[in-house]
Amino acid sequence: MATNQPNRPTLAGVRHMPIHEVIGLPVEHLASLHSDARNASVAAKRLADWIEAAIALRYLRIARHQPRRRRGEAMPGDASSPRAA
Repeated sequence: MATNQPNRPTLAGVRHMPIHEVIGLPVEHLASLHSDARNASVAAKRLADWIEAAIALRYLRIARHQPRRRRGEAMPGDASSPRAA
């Protein structure tokens, strides 16, 4: 967010700081870091949703191309199929 704040740690940097150092940061830095963390969280959630949609579409496509079984019917190659023996 605010890159014009001198000596403001990054989110990656703050992750490794002892808590007493984080507490001692100026309020403006803490507010900017909080805003950056919220924005990163929203972006990560959006990316996770996008990846989940891709996975769902992939398996939907696979499911549409596989032959459907009728209840109790074995597919060729199943252990219970008479043809598999």
